[in-house]
Amino acid sequence: MIGMATVVDNYPLYAEATNEKGLSIAGLNFPKSAHYHPVSDTGYNISPYELIPYLLGRCETVKEIREILEQTTITNIDFNAELPLSPIHWMASSLNSLL
Repeated sequence: MIGMATVVDNYPLYAEATNEKGLSIAGLNFPKSAHYHPVSDTGYNISPYELIPYLLGRCETVKEIREILEQTTITNIDFNAELPLSPIHWMASSLNSLL
């Protein structure tokens, strides 16, 4: 995976990235409309700061992203006390869908 990130405590906080399969995700500002959920007892729970590497490490296509997200709760867990959640949404695109 390659992308643009700020590294905090040796963890890359990606703003955007692309994996070796040509799948890309960007986190975009979404003030006043972003909403995150409490941890769920079912499915996957993931904090927004983990979403880009989590999906790009597992998926090759936008379809696979959709399938994972149908079972995923994006949680309201901050990275740390100094870095609260950012109000963002994500855009995914695949080079393979253009070919």
